Amino acid sequence: MRGSGSFRSDFGGLWTDRSDADEVLASLIKQGMSADLADRVKFWMKHGYVILERAVDIALCEKLRLELHDIYKFGNENFLIQDPTAAPGTGSPVVPNIEADRMRIVDMYGRSNNALNVLLAPQIKEFLSTVFSADPLLFQGLTFEKGSGQGLHQDTAYVVLDKPMELAAAWIALEDISPESGELMYLDGSHKMPDWKFGGNSKHYDPDQHDALEHDEWSKNLIRKGEELGFEKKIFRPNQGDVLIWSADLVHGGSPVGDKNLTRRSIVGHYCPVDVNPHYFSYMEGRKKFQFEDAFVSSAYYDEIVAPQPFQKPGRTKKIAQFFKKK
Repeated sequence: MRGSGSFRSDFGGLWTDRSDADEVLASLIKQGMSADLADRVKFWMKHGYVILERAVDIALCEKLRLELHDIYKFGNENFLIQDPTAAPGTGSPVVPNIEADRMRIVDMYGRSNNALNVLLAPQIKEFLSTVFSADPLLFQGLTFEKGSGQGLHQDTAYVVLDKPMELAAAWIALEDISPESGELMYLDGSHKMPDWKFGGNSKHYDPDQHDALEHDEWSKNLIRKGEELGFEKKIFRPNQGDVLIWSADLVHGGSPVGDKNLTRRSIVGHYCPVDVNPHYFSYMEGRKKFQFEDAFVSSAYYDEIVAPQPFQKPGRTKKIAQFFKKK
């Protein structure tokens, strides 16, 4: 991609991460981008996330919430559950009354149209296709019955792509989220934090190659740097149907769970431009990208996806691509 702009990260990024992103956005506004979408992109560029209130239909969220309730209560061999400590791509069928505190159903969209439609709701697709300058690929999904309690982290350490900074995630509330339930927390603006390079050259952490002590130091550095640079810690306490979308390096995690009786029913999707490949494509046979309306899906857990059509390779969004060709 040609142009005069440079990226903050040595690992590249989206056009919104370029030093000439304001110029690109101005060009898109002249070409007809709506004022609401432009304001959301501006906010994203500055803060590293955007909140879309009531972006997912309430009735659809409720259908998925009830589906999850039944899966956890009665079990369902069509869905796979993973302990957070297990390796990617490994899961076991959900058994009745499974303990859900630290478990999450993975890639539920592979077998549930409700999950697929929630994760690829129109407002989510519109925003992602804009910042990606491409159709979005949904390539990983996690559901949560209760708060995860996961410490502050950056997705790029664990979610591996061949272009590590071309990544976004969406957290969707399937119910009104209560205080003390282990709400999502994040450091506002922390997507601008300097790169941490594992082993001196890697954006992601590989336990087979990198020392566990370095991982601990990276984790401590996120908190230390966040305080040094003045990134405000915020809590996401949404209503049903609200969505928070964050960029690759935004520091985030789960708040401590104050009341273990409370649920925090939600679903998370990880996305990239469709011409970017998740790492599992490099070592797992049979991985495919399937078209679903104007987006695409893939999974490390399922060879086939319930609803999508065969993959048709798209190109980058023409309006943004043409801007860079003019540079």
